[in-house]
Amino acid sequence: MAIQSSSAMLGIITLASQGLISLPDGIAMMLGAEIGTCTDTLVATVGRSRSAVRAGIFHLAFNF
Repeated sequence: MAIQSSSAMLGIITLASQGLISLPDGIAMMLGAEIGTCTDTLVATVGRSRSAVRAGIFHLAFNF
């Protein structure tokens, strides 16, 4: 969840392609970044309508 930037993900891909991080580590970072982008959406749904919460949960499920 700490990495939410596509630029940072490009850096991770570069590190993995050069063998500086392992494939499992790179995959874990990628999944964390994908799910991390959902945190902003989920925080924004607090106190909103049921439809907004549903949209936030769908966003999380889609990225997961």
